[in-house]
Amino acid sequence: MPGLAGQNVVIGGLRAIQLVFFGFFIVVNSVFHGRLDRYSTHHSTGSVPGANMNSHYMQPGFLFSYAPFRLHRVLSG
Repeated sequence: MPGLAGQNVVIGGLRAIQLVFFGFFIVVNSVFHGRLDRYSTHHSTGSVPGANMNSHYMQPGFLFSYAPFRLHRVLSG
C-alpha cells in the first residue's frame, strides 16, 4: 500500500515536525523577549520588536489551531 506510507509521512509532518519547529520558535522568541525586557535601553523601549511581540506569539498559535483541520482533510482523503 504505497498510498498509506505517503499519508503517514504527511500526518507525521503535520504533527511531529510542526510541534518541534514551532515549539522551538516559541522558546527562541521567549528568550528574545525576556532579554529585550531585561536589558532594554531607551532605544529599545518603544521599538518595533518590543511593541509587536504579541504577534510573534500569535502566529504559531494560529498555525497550531489550523493543524487539526488540515489533518482531518488528509485523513478523509
